[in-house]
Amino acid sequence: MKNVWRLGRKSLVFSFVASLLLLALPLTAQATPIADSISGVVWNDTANPNGVQDSGEPGIPGVIINLMGTLNDGTVTNATTSTTTDGAFDFTTLTPGEYEVTVDPGSPSLSGLTPGQTANAYVYTLAAGDSFPNAIFAYEGTGTDPIPEPSTMLLFGSGLAGLVGWRKWKSKIA
Repeated sequence: MKNVWRLGRKSLVFSFVASLLLLALPLTAQATPIADSISGVVWNDTANPNGVQDSGEPGIPGVIINLMGTLNDGTVTNATTSTTTDGAFDFTTLTPGEYEVTVDPGSPSLSGLTPGQTANAYVYTLAAGDSFPNAIFAYEGTGTDPIPEPSTMLLFGSGLAGLVGWRKWKSKIA
Protein backbone atom coordinates (compact mmCIF):
# COMPACT_ATOMS: atom_id res chain seq x y z
CA MET A 1 0.00 0.00 0.00
CA LYS A 2 2.90 2.32 0.72
CA ASN A 3 4.29 1.84 -2.87
CA VAL A 4 0.91 2.58 -4.44
CA TRP A 5 0.68 5.88 -2.53
CA ARG A 6 4.15 6.96 -3.78
CA LEU A 7 3.28 6.10 -7.36
CA GLY A 8 -0.05 7.89 -7.03
CA ARG A 9 1.60 10.98 -5.55
CA LYS A 10 4.18 11.14 -8.38
CA SER A 11 1.41 10.75 -10.92
CA LEU A 12 -0.52 13.57 -9.28
CA VAL A 13 2.53 15.89 -9.37
CA PHE A 14 3.27 14.90 -12.97
CA SER A 15 -0.37 15.58 -13.98
CA PHE A 16 -0.28 18.98 -12.28
CA VAL A 17 2.98 20.00 -14.04
CA ALA A 18 1.70 18.69 -17.39
CA SER A 19 -1.50 20.73 -16.98
CA LEU A 20 0.51 23.89 -16.35
CA LEU A 21 2.59 23.26 -19.46
CA LEU A 22 -0.50 22.70 -21.58
CA LEU A 23 -1.99 25.95 -20.33
CA ALA A 24 1.20 27.82 -21.25
CA LEU A 25 1.56 26.13 -24.67
CA PRO A 26 -1.11 28.09 -26.57
CA LEU A 27 0.42 31.40 -25.42
CA THR A 28 3.83 30.33 -26.70
CA ALA A 29 2.43 29.03 -30.00
CA GLN A 30 0.62 32.30 -30.71
CA ALA A 31 3.79 34.32 -30.21
CA THR A 32 5.71 32.25 -32.79
CA PRO A 33 5.20 33.48 -36.37
CA ILE A 34 3.67 30.88 -38.66
CA ALA A 35 5.60 30.22 -41.86
CA ASP A 36 3.77 31.12 -45.07
CA SER A 37 4.92 30.16 -48.55
CA ILE A 38 4.46 30.83 -52.26
CA SER A 39 5.65 28.21 -54.71
CA GLY A 40 5.15 27.20 -58.30
CA VAL A 41 6.76 26.05 -61.52
CA VAL A 42 8.00 27.48 -64.82
CA TRP A 43 7.73 25.11 -67.78
CA ASN A 44 7.84 24.89 -71.56
CA ASP A 45 4.25 24.42 -72.71
CA THR A 46 5.28 22.54 -75.87
CA ALA A 47 2.81 19.66 -76.25
CA ASN A 48 -0.33 21.77 -76.57
CA PRO A 49 0.00 25.40 -75.50
CA ASN A 50 -2.88 25.48 -73.03
CA GLY A 51 -1.40 26.87 -69.80
CA VAL A 52 -1.46 23.43 -68.13
CA GLN A 53 1.71 21.43 -67.55
CA ASP A 54 1.01 18.17 -69.34
CA SER A 55 3.06 14.99 -69.33
CA GLY A 56 6.26 15.48 -71.29
CA GLU A 57 6.35 19.26 -70.88
CA PRO A 58 9.66 19.97 -69.14
CA GLY A 59 10.29 22.45 -66.37
CA ILE A 60 12.74 25.23 -67.20
CA PRO A 61 15.74 25.34 -64.83
CA GLY A 62 17.60 28.52 -63.88
CA VAL A 63 14.75 30.99 -64.38
CA ILE A 64 14.99 33.98 -62.02
CA ILE A 65 11.82 34.51 -59.96
CA ASN A 66 11.25 37.83 -58.16
CA LEU A 67 9.12 38.32 -55.05
CA MET A 68 8.10 41.84 -54.00
CA GLY A 69 5.96 42.34 -50.97
CA THR A 70 4.52 44.73 -48.45
CA LEU A 71 4.07 43.22 -45.01
CA ASN A 72 1.03 44.03 -42.88
CA ASP A 73 3.15 46.45 -40.82
CA GLY A 74 4.08 48.40 -43.99
CA THR A 75 7.60 47.01 -44.34
CA VAL A 76 8.65 46.45 -47.96
CA THR A 77 10.49 43.22 -48.71
CA ASN A 78 12.06 41.73 -51.84
CA ALA A 79 13.52 38.31 -52.56
CA THR A 80 14.86 36.44 -55.57
CA THR A 81 15.29 32.75 -56.28
CA SER A 82 15.97 30.55 -59.30
CA THR A 83 14.02 27.54 -60.51
CA THR A 84 15.42 24.08 -59.84
CA THR A 85 16.20 21.48 -62.52
CA ASP A 86 12.49 20.63 -62.80
CA GLY A 87 11.40 24.28 -63.02
CA ALA A 88 10.10 24.49 -59.44
CA PHE A 89 10.60 27.44 -57.09
CA ASP A 90 9.61 28.15 -53.50
CA PHE A 91 9.59 31.18 -51.20
CA THR A 92 9.15 30.02 -47.60
CA THR A 93 8.94 31.59 -44.12
CA LEU A 94 7.02 34.60 -45.41
CA THR A 95 5.14 36.79 -42.98
CA PRO A 96 1.57 37.98 -43.58
CA GLY A 97 1.25 40.68 -46.23
CA GLU A 98 0.70 41.25 -49.94
CA TYR A 99 3.19 39.72 -52.40
CA GLU A 100 3.73 39.87 -56.14
CA VAL A 101 5.57 37.04 -57.91
CA THR A 102 7.07 37.66 -61.36
CA VAL A 103 9.45 35.97 -63.77
CA ASP A 104 12.54 37.96 -64.76
CA PRO A 105 12.14 38.13 -68.57
CA GLY A 106 15.91 38.58 -68.90
CA SER A 107 16.60 35.10 -67.51
CA PRO A 108 19.02 33.38 -69.92
CA SER A 109 16.98 30.17 -69.62
CA LEU A 110 14.05 31.91 -71.35
CA SER A 111 16.03 32.93 -74.45
CA GLY A 112 13.96 32.13 -77.53
CA LEU A 113 10.78 31.48 -75.52
CA THR A 114 7.66 33.64 -75.25
CA PRO A 115 5.16 33.84 -72.38
CA GLY A 116 2.36 31.32 -72.72
CA GLN A 117 -1.25 31.22 -71.62
CA THR A 118 -0.66 31.90 -67.94
CA ALA A 119 -0.39 35.14 -66.02
CA ASN A 120 2.85 37.15 -66.18
CA ALA A 121 2.52 38.03 -62.48
CA TYR A 122 0.59 36.81 -59.47
CA VAL A 123 -0.48 38.92 -56.50
CA TYR A 124 -1.31 37.14 -53.26
CA THR A 125 -2.43 38.39 -49.87
CA LEU A 126 -1.07 36.01 -47.27
CA ALA A 127 -2.64 35.60 -43.86
CA ALA A 128 -0.96 33.58 -41.11
CA GLY A 129 -0.62 29.97 -42.20
CA ASP A 130 -1.45 30.58 -45.88
CA SER A 131 0.40 28.95 -48.73
CA PHE A 132 -0.08 29.36 -52.47
CA PRO A 133 1.44 26.48 -54.44
CA ASN A 134 0.07 27.47 -57.84
CA ALA A 135 2.19 30.35 -59.11
CA ILE A 136 2.56 28.80 -62.57
CA PHE A 137 4.32 30.32 -65.56
CA ALA A 138 4.11 28.68 -69.00
CA TYR A 139 6.45 29.56 -71.85
CA GLU A 140 6.25 28.52 -75.48
CA GLY A 141 8.85 28.02 -78.18
CA THR A 142 11.88 25.94 -78.93
CA GLY A 143 14.34 27.91 -76.84
CA THR A 144 17.78 29.14 -77.79
CA ASP A 145 19.17 28.10 -81.16
CA PRO A 146 22.00 25.64 -80.67
CA ILE A 147 25.51 27.06 -80.90
CA PRO A 148 27.21 25.71 -84.03
CA GLU A 149 30.27 23.55 -83.64
CA PRO A 150 33.63 25.24 -84.40
CA SER A 151 34.14 23.16 -87.57
CA THR A 152 30.77 24.38 -88.92
CA MET A 153 31.70 27.99 -88.20
CA LEU A 154 35.08 27.50 -89.95
CA LEU A 155 33.51 26.15 -93.15
CA PHE A 156 30.34 28.21 -93.39
CA GLY A 157 30.93 31.29 -91.29
CA SER A 158 33.55 33.99 -91.32
CA GLY A 159 36.19 31.25 -91.00
CA LEU A 160 35.91 30.29 -94.69
CA ALA A 161 36.37 33.89 -95.81
CA GLY A 162 39.35 34.10 -93.48
CA LEU A 163 40.94 31.03 -95.06
CA VAL A 164 40.45 32.40 -98.58
CA GLY A 165 41.96 35.73 -97.53
CA TRP A 166 44.92 33.96 -95.88
CA ARG A 167 45.61 31.96 -99.04
CA LYS A 168 45.54 35.11 -101.25
CA TRP A 169 47.80 36.99 -98.81
CA LYS A 170 50.24 34.06 -98.65
CA SER A 171 50.40 33.81 -102.50
CA LYS A 172 51.26 37.54 -102.76
CA ILE A 173 54.21 37.08 -100.38
CA ALA A 174 55.70 34.14 -102.30
